[in-house]
Amino acid sequence: MAPKVSPSSSSPPLSSMHCPLVLILTLPRNRRRLATTLLHLRSHTPLTDILVVHGFDGNLAAQQHNVPPLSIDAFEAMPSLRSQNVKVYRGWPVTDDIQAARVVGSSTNTTSPENAWLQYESRFIKLWNADRLRYADFHCRRLTAGDVGCGIAHARAWDIAAAQPEGRPTIILEDDVALLPGFGDAVTSELAALALAEARWHLIHIHSSKYARRRERPFDTPENYRGSLYVAEHRKLLDAYCVSQSGARILASSGYLSHLFPVDDFIPALYSEHPRLDVMDLPCVRRARDAGFVALTFGDDDALQQGVASNRMVGSDSNRAHLIAGDFGVELGGEDCADAVTRVGHADKISKLPETCIVNIHGASLSPACAAAAAESLKRHSFVVLRLPSDGAVLANPLLHSIVDTEALWTQFFASDDDDGSIKRSCIGRGGRAGEHNELMCHGCGWTKQRLREQYHIVCGAWPAEDATSSSSPYVMPSRAVSEASRVFADCMRDVAIQIVSAITPEAVEQLPPLESDASVLDAFHYFNDSSKSANLTNMSAHTDPGLLTMTSTSFVAGLEVQDASTGAWIPVEALCSPMFDVVVFAADVLGSYGVPVCAHRVTMPTPGKESGERVSVVYELRVS
Repeated sequence: MAPKVSPSSSSPPLSSMHCPLVLILTLPRNRRRLATTLLHLRSHTPLTDILVVHGFDGNLAAQQHNVPPLSIDAFEAMPSLRSQNVKVYRGWPVTDDIQAARVVGSSTNTTSPENAWLQYESRFIKLWNADRLRYADFHCRRLTAGDVGCGIAHARAWDIAAAQPEGRPTIILEDDVALLPGFGDAVTSELAALALAEARWHLIHIHSSKYARRRERPFDTPENYRGSLYVAEHRKLLDAYCVSQSGARILASSGYLSHLFPVDDFIPALYSEHPRLDVMDLPCVRRARDAGFVALTFGDDDALQQGVASNRMVGSDSNRAHLIAGDFGVELGGEDCADAVTRVGHADKISKLPETCIVNIHGASLSPACAAAAAESLKRHSFVVLRLPSDGAVLANPLLHSIVDTEALWTQFFASDDDDGSIKRSCIGRGGRAGEHNELMCHGCGWTKQRLREQYHIVCGAWPAEDATSSSSPYVMPSRAVSEASRVFADCMRDVAIQIVSAITPEAVEQLPPLESDASVLDAFHYFNDSSKSANLTNMSAHTDPGLLTMTSTSFVAGLEVQDASTGAWIPVEALCSPMFDVVVFAADVLGSYGVPVCAHRVTMPTPGKESGERVSVVYELRVS
C-alpha cells in the first residue's frame, strides 16, 4: 500500500453540528464489555456524545421461546422479530453442490457436483487473499441467532445515525472493541479533512480486516482532500466504523432486515465485489450499490490500526450461537469460540447475588422508592448493590459519568512512571489541619505507598489544591482534571448516600456538618496484586468503616468481598457485579447505632497463577466527623 501524508495537525476542528455521535452496540448481559469500552473512550478520546444501543439477543430469545435448531419459521415468528418484519435470507447457507451451483449462477444439470463446488471455491480464490479462503467452509455454511442479533443491532444504529442532523457523522462501535490512544484524534482529524474538502463518502472502516486481493488506492476525490484514507476494497469486521448521515440513510433504507444475512458480508457487498453472485443480486445490496455507496478505510499500516484492536478477552456472540440454518462445517476453534470464564473469588461459592440486595436504578437519579429499597437491603444484608442503567445516553447519568471519568483519570495517575517519580512525590501530603476552623485532620492525605498498595486520600472538607506551588493546602492533586472529576464523583456519591440514610433515619442526616467542614473522605486505591508479598492472599483484612455509609464503584479486577448480615456468608460481591455499572453500598459504624447491621468487608487478591491484573478502586465514605 502506497504511503500517504497524514492529515495536518492544523486541520480545522469539526463544528458542533459535525462532531460525531458515538454509538456502542451491546447486550444487557455484556455490561463488563460495555464498561471496558466506555473507560477506553473516556481515557483516550475527545469524544463525549455517547449513546448505548441494546441489540437483539438472539440466543436468549430462541431459548425463551423454545425455538428448535434449524427452524427458520419458528425463529422469524418470535414477537420481537415479527414486530420488525425481520426476514432471514434463506439462501445464505451453502453446504452442498446444489447450493454452490445456485450461488455461482450455474446448474447441476449441466455441471457435475464436483465442478459446481470448484466453481464456488474458485470465486473466493479469485477475489480474496489466500489466508481468507476457509471463510467459505465455515461462515458461509451457517446462519445463527447471533448473526441475526448482530445484524439487527447494526440496523438500529443506522436508523439512529440517519436521524442525525445533515452532515453529522456517527461512529459505531461493538462492545468488544478495545480503544487505545490515538483513536479519537485520528478519526476526528480525518472527518475534519473530509468536511473541509466537501468530499462525498458514506462509510469509513476504522478497524477492519482486508479480504480482497486488489490493492487499495489512496482516496483523492476531490483534489483538495488532504487526509490519509484509502478507497476500501472488500473488508470485514465491523467492530469500529463511521458512517456519514447520508450513508446511514442509504443503509437504513436498503431493506436489509427483509433479507437479513451476516452484516459482515452485507456491508462490503455495497462497495466491492462479493464472491457470491446471489449476494450481489439481493435487492438490499442492489439498492445501496445503485446509490453509489462510497467506503473508505484507514491503511493497514497506519498507527490507528494498531490503536484500535479487538478485545480478545471476550468471545464472539455471533459464533457461539443457536443455529438457524445450515451447519457449522469446519470448526475454526480458538479464542473466538471460547466461552468466557467467570471467577467468584475466594469467598463462599455463591454464583449470584441475592435479589434482595440489588436495586435497579431507572433514570439519572435515585428515586424515593429506590432509596427505600436500598435502605431495606442494608437493614437485611448490611450492603446493597445499586445497578445503574446500561442503555441509552449512559453518560447523561451524572453518577455513572463521574464513575467513568474518575476511574479513567486515577488509573492514568497510578500508571504514571516518570523517571524520577516527581509526579507522585509532589502529591505527598504535609499533614496538619484544614477546614474552616482547622477541625479536619489531614494526616495521611495525598499520595502514600505501602507494601501491597498505593493510594490517594482526600478529606472532602479540606479539598487539596490543584497547584503544587500552593502553600495554603497541606496536599495537592495530580492535576486539575483529576481534581474536578473526583469532586463531581464525591458530590454524586454524597447525594445518593444522604438519600439512602434519610430513608433509614433522618436524624443521622441532621448530624452531618456543613460542606466546608465535611469529614467525608474519598480514597483512590491501587492494589498491586502481588501474591508473593501476602501469605494469605489478602490485600486488606476484614474491617468496618467509621462513618455512616461507604460507597464504591465495582472494579474491573475483582477483590472486594462483603459479609452478608442475614447469613454470615462472605460474598465475592465484586466478582458478581459489572464494573462501573454496579455501585456497592455498605453500612458503617455510625449507622450501626441506628439499628442497621454494620458491614464487615475485605479486599482479596487473585489466586496465584490465575489471570488477573492490578486493581484500581475509588471509594467514598460519608462521615459525620
